[in-house]
Amino acid sequence: MPVVLDEFPDLVRQSPELPSVIHSAYRRLRDTGRDNRTRLLLSGSSLPVMHRLSGPASSA
Repeated sequence: MPVVLDEFPDLVRQSPELPSVIHSAYRRLRDTGRDNRTRLLLSGSSLPVMHRLSGPASSA
């Protein structure tokens, strides 16, 4: 099941914690080990933000 968040950079400007919330939810779901067919598609017109999302993951 696809889930689309269009204009993701605008959503992050309104709620800066959104990427962290999405990442935490993804990790919890992955850690359950259950089969999940949900796919998250992030889109937006802010190229710098979208490039950061598609770039290599940074270590925390």
